[in-house]
Amino acid sequence: MMKKIELFRKLGFSLTVVLIIGLSSCLQNDNLSEITQDDEETDTSLIDSSEDILDENVGDVLEENDEFHEEEGDEEWDESEEVLITLTGSSASANSENVIIDGSFITISTAGTYRITGNLSDGSIMVDTEDEELVRLILDGVSVSSSTTAPVNVWGAEKVIIIIAEGSENSFTDSSDYIFEEGEDEPNAAFFSKANLSIYGSGKLIVNGNYNDAIASKDGLIIDGPEIEVNAVDDGIRGKDYLVLRNSTMNIVSGGDAFKSDEDEDAERGYILIESGNYTITTDGDGFAAETDLLVVDGTFNITAGGGSSSSIGDSSTKGMKAGQKFVISNGTFVINSSDDAMHANGHIIIEDGTFELATGDDGIHADSSLHILAGDILVSESYEGLESAVIQIDGGKIVAHASDDGLNVAGGNDSSGHGGPGGNGSYGSNSGDYYMIINDGQIAVYAQGDGLDANGSIEMTGGTVIVYGPTGNGNGALDYDDTFKISGGTLLAVGSSGMAQMPSSSSSQNSLKISFSSSLSAETTLRLEDSSGTALFTFTAPKSLQSLVFSSDAVENGSYTLYKGGSIDGESFEGFYSGGTYSGGSEYGQVSVSSSTNTSINL
Repeated sequence: MMKKIELFRKLGFSLTVVLIIGLSSCLQNDNLSEITQDDEETDTSLIDSSEDILDENVGDVLEENDEFHEEEGDEEWDESEEVLITLTGSSASANSENVIIDGSFITISTAGTYRITGNLSDGSIMVDTEDEELVRLILDGVSVSSSTTAPVNVWGAEKVIIIIAEGSENSFTDSSDYIFEEGEDEPNAAFFSKANLSIYGSGKLIVNGNYNDAIASKDGLIIDGPEIEVNAVDDGIRGKDYLVLRNSTMNIVSGGDAFKSDEDEDAERGYILIESGNYTITTDGDGFAAETDLLVVDGTFNITAGGGSSSSIGDSSTKGMKAGQKFVISNGTFVINSSDDAMHANGHIIIEDGTFELATGDDGIHADSSLHILAGDILVSESYEGLESAVIQIDGGKIVAHASDDGLNVAGGNDSSGHGGPGGNGSYGSNSGDYYMIINDGQIAVYAQGDGLDANGSIEMTGGTVIVYGPTGNGNGALDYDDTFKISGGTLLAVGSSGMAQMPSSSSSQNSLKISFSSSLSAETTLRLEDSSGTALFTFTAPKSLQSLVFSSDAVENGSYTLYKGGSIDGESFEGFYSGGTYSGGSEYGQVSVSSSTNTSINL
């Protein structure tokens, strides 16, 4: 046990701090300060308050929450002290007077270690003790069903440890109706606990919650190791005070939320920590729902929520993963198909790394206050808006976002615009001084029917590659910002309609070029711009029609350029944008002259 606890503490605290410690230096937000200095009248209250939050790492966030109940020795016991309980269908036998047997109802009244085997066709295993020492149950091939109550009911105990024995399969099934004592409405889950509960082991646990939840603890819940299969009419697995998950493979089908921690009266509780594991989820609610913080160190996640991206949002939240306050991801593999936001926080989201495949009827990734991406491979294959927050900062990674409205949207408050469903706790604001998009590095491609990059405030770009395939209708633009768009580095290509076409601000330190075409160019048109020596500044094949083009890079200098149309190109590309390769077969479309001005606009 010592080894596992030490490993957990390193993973859950020390290792996580190491994994995320780079956030402190990366998130000093010098870019935000520069924008603020440029506009002394800008309201910086949101930025100032966000900086302290963004400087936090997982270790910091955990320290803000209650510690959980795991202790060294929880998984250690002396086999000679085990009490054997044998279930025999309609009754049971035990070699201890601390086990009270009343037909098919078994009550464990004293702390200790109990090994349980066999089956009960209509009964229950209850733990009810006032002892301060822990109760340890070793489930070794157990099957219990009940038509009146919870098959497992921890009614009274300080702490209960469940061991799922190696090589064993254990199943617990309740009915759709419970019979309660007068004045009671609990238990309300097939595997129920009023005490802190830990589930360890390497065997298999199957829980069918036909009345309400499948597995629920009214205190904290830790799961480490076993294979778990859950079917629940409401929530799948719930730890009210907190939920800690690691090393398990879980398959959850739920009518409510798949995983939940919902303590809403104590700000230091209601969090979920996921250190590792494999999670396959089909839910009519949220995949993971943390009242406060949702923290992911690693893991593999396959989540379908609310019927998927093609379904309408009802009265209930149907997000893939959501946090009431902070959502921090160190790494992991995420495949999410949800009718509501795929990833959501009412406060802040930090993504350090990971692989993401997100399809949603609303936002791909939404944070009410701030979204910071340091690395990762993020594909939003379907969304209303790809990424949305009041402040978005991208410092690396590869991001491809497909959106029926805006691709990257800097706006305030919660969002419920995709299908008119429920969002977070905030409300939309209108002060453009509060909203910023900062791109320092990474590869970003946006396919948007609305605005490509949309800022109800300012944009700053210092590096990276940004490709925007924007709208074909004139009611939106590939770039849309209210205040300024300052570009000092990187490569920007933004194409779309011409009616609302914008280019970076003239106060930028890097030159930009805007070309407006007299008529729309058809989809799959290849365009190439060469300087006088034949060196290409860009070559791309547009996936949809366009009538304007904005390009900025450090290669845009004073001089004459030739724009070619058509032809073919061989070579590697990023979403249709070629940085090299062999081009042939195109015809000259027009001449472009760049003067000493930072911004050059021409019509062809």
